[in-house]
Amino acid sequence: MIISVSTGAFYKYSYKEILDIVSQTNCSNIELCLNNTIVDVPFSEIIKEIEKKNLTVCSIHTPFEFLWKPGEDEKIWINKSVDLAEALGAKVITTHITFKDTESLEEQHKKNLIEFRSHDITVCTENMPSVMANSPTMDSFLCHSSELLKFLNEFGISLTFDTTHWAGYGKSVIDGYNLFKDYIRNIHLSDYLNGFEHKILGTGDLPVKEFIQAVLEDNYKYLLTIELDLEDKKRNPVENKIQAVDALNSSLQVIYDSLKNCSGGSKI
Repeated sequence: MIISVSTGAFYKYSYKEILDIVSQTNCSNIELCLNNTIVDVPFSEIIKEIEKKNLTVCSIHTPFEFLWKPGEDEKIWINKSVDLAEALGAKVITTHITFKDTESLEEQHKKNLIEFRSHDITVCTENMPSVMANSPTMDSFLCHSSELLKFLNEFGISLTFDTTHWAGYGKSVIDGYNLFKDYIRNIHLSDYLNGFEHKILGTGDLPVKEFIQAVLEDNYKYLLTIELDLEDKKRNPVENKIQAVDALNSSLQVIYDSLKNCSGGSKI
């Protein structure tokens, strides 16, 4: 199992500040989230800063739809992410739709996943949260386990399994992993409490340690990515960069503690 930290915890700091924060944690593996502070930066500059910080990019998350410029679409950003992944040695890309404003957006997402399914770099979709399922403009097959599983199985598509997206349905995260495990190539791990997603590990009510032990004992060999929201104070009361580093390190420690008595192996 390869442990990493998503840079998507931040949306207000510059990309250099974000990489600097992550570089101060106890993990040098990252998922590079192409958020609003990164999408307009030349890839050459991003690569230079990543190398300067001695970080290893294990996966890349494509930008959300509201960050696309006129004329751009998901396929363009998958191709850009593939180019960046090849330059950085990353093996996994996560891409998904967030707003279902038209049927064509969802159908295009499916077509993109099918088109890229045989690529050397694994392109994953992601299960979406219950808040989307309850909205007519956001509801998607990604919100419904039976529809999503059918699609993954029919076309051999890979999945990034998000624990707190799943937890919002009131279902066991271990059961969710077991349902999708044949297709999971990345896990977005965070805690959950009273409707609040992407919390620091250990601050919610998810059985995080039991979940980590379960996937490791199942010989899960792929990515386990900490994905927090350190901007929204309702989710996590983080006020500054020092507290951000502490939040990431405390989450990493929960994982390391969970691995101590497991029979599987980990790569940090």
